[in-house]
Formats: sequence, structure tokens, C-alpha cells
Amino acid sequence: AVKRGARPVMEPATLEGEAGTLIKATIGTYGDTTHSLIQRSNGDRVAFPHFQTIKNPPLVIDGGYSLIDHVAISLEPGKLVEWVDFYINVLGFHQSHEENIVTEYSGMNSRVVQNKTGTIKFPMQEPIQGKRRSQVEEFLTFHHGAGAQHLALLSSDIIQSIKTLRTNGIEFVRTPDTYYETLQERVGIIDEDSEMLRELNILVDRDSSGYLLQIFTKPLQSRPTLFFEIIQRKNAQGFGSGNIKALFAAVEREQALRGNL
Repeated sequence: AVKRGARPVMEPATLEGEAGTLIKATIGTYGDTTHSLIQRSNGDRVAFPHFQTIKNPPLVIDGGYSLIDHVAISLEPGKLVEWVDFYINVLGFHQSHEENIVTEYSGMNSRVVQNKTGTIKFPMQEPIQGKRRSQVEEFLTFHHGAGAQHLALLSSDIIQSIKTLRTNGIEFVRTPDTYYETLQERVGIIDEDSEMLRELNILVDRDSSGYLLQIFTKPLQSRPTLFFEIIQRKNAQGFGSGNIKALFAAVEREQALRGNL
């Protein structure tokens, strides 16, 4: 990666522990974000040295998540192509999706890069000129530069996950009721009850492989920066392209309430 142009942050170092050894190296990317590359001597079972397994972990509520589906990145204007090329030419990723979204007030350009197996996916976005400040620009302002805008958690049962999160006090971006009036026309037959989806503000989108369900939390801290997406895939491979404009507009409404639109 360094030979292809990556900026080294930490040279490869061998870390030893009772469970085995691993080699770790770190490279710099956009903003102050870094990527660590890990090579384990015993597959995925080797934990980081000096970490110990908790014998009696505290009781936690199972939200139904299996892994991180993707990490979305917000970039400064004019930087999208540069960083897409970085992932392709330096790390061997490929571009899988592209979207250009324009609303009444703002917009963004978005591309998705992922590794060969699809286990690592980065939707990347940059703001475009609009009448007002976009949500991407808001993130860049309060985050003081480029970085991870949201993490998407893959759920096996999004309805139960959202109910659990609501019980725990997590707030979600609201979707207008009008979105659900033409839901069946847009996505066809689905397993879930549309009234339940409306009640929980869950969005649905379909691609050639299947459909997905998704929802965004509000920012989890005082600054409008990092938030989470909960997503359930019913064989769909995309990122909800049919929902992006609706989601963008919904987040703009939250942005207006904060006085940052």
C-alpha cells in the first residue's frame, strides 16, 4: 500500500500474546482517519495481545446485530474522486455504486467502494453547491474535516432491533407518512407489515437481488456528527438508492430544527 502511495503512520509491528501473534501496520487516509492492517497468526481467533476475555460479562440486551454492514464517509467538496481512486489504486477495492442527489436546498455526490469479497464497504460522499448548507457540509463543519459520518449495523430483525433501541432511549429520524402511501407500488410484496414500518419509520428499497429495510438514528452526541444506521438485507446488495433522496430530505428537516440548514 505504501509503495502505491499510502502514507505510513505505523510501520509493521509484531505483537505477541498468549493466544498467538499478530502483525499490525497503520496508514493515513482522509482527515485524521487511519486504517490499520492486521495479519493474524491463528486466523480470526487471535485477540490483541494484553487483552483478556471477560469471564462474567455484564448482561446486555441483544439488539439482533451480526456485524457492521458499512461505514459511510463524508469528504470535502472536490475530494470524492481522489479518495475513490485511492481505495481502487492503493488498496485494491472497486467501485460498486454511484449516486447524485439533489433536493430543494442542497445535494451530494456519492460513490461506494468495497473490497473483492464485499466484507468491507465504504459509501463516500461530498457536498455539492446548493441554496443552503447540506447535511454533509454540516458534518464537515462540526467534525472539523472529513471522517466517518455513520456506521451501519446489520440486523437480522430490524423491527425488533428498533423496538429495543427505542426502549433504550435512542431517537430516530422521522419519515413522513406520505412515504408509505405508495410503498407497495414502489417495492412490491414484502414480508413485513407496512403499518408497523410506518409506526417505526423504517424505509424499504428493492434492487435486482431483493430488498432491504433501513433507518437512521439522530446524532448520538451534542454535535451533529456521528450517527448510526440500522439495516436489514433481504438479499439486496445495494444501499437504498430509492430511499436516498427521502432520507436526505428527512435529515434536512432535522438539520433545520438545529438551525444549521
